[in-house]
Amino acid sequence: MRGSPPLHLALFLIGFALIALPLVRLTSATPAARVAASVKQEQPEASVLMRLRFAHNPQHVKLSYHDTILHEGGSETVHELTHSMTIPDEGVELSLTVQWPEGTPDTAVTLELEPDSLDTQAQTRWSSGLTLDEVIPFVWKR
Repeated sequence: MRGSPPLHLALFLIGFALIALPLVRLTSATPAARVAASVKQEQPEASVLMRLRFAHNPQHVKLSYHDTILHEGGSETVHELTHSMTIPDEGVELSLTVQWPEGTPDTAVTLELEPDSLDTQAQTRWSSGLTLDEVIPFVWKR
């Protein structure tokens, strides 16, 4: 005996429905879950100690981050300043412009950043001539 085809069809549909309901719940995300997943965590502001070191006394120094001037002026060979800034995962890019007095040979500038809870990083740039205009990137691995 083979059985009744309508009974086989009914059993197949019941079995399919029992499997389909949990699969639909697993594969469809609720709108709230999608929004929560797409919201990026905001990085907190950190206090950053910055040191500028020069091999020769500069005539004028300007250090900026985006449109904010962090430091301007001064003719000392070492500048230390502290600022609060947000450090995103992709890092920060600081713009450094330096002018030296006439007769200054090619010279080096070191910019060192020491943020709270992150490693200290330093980068050195050499100038040829009386001006240096550089964008210096800093990236931390978290």
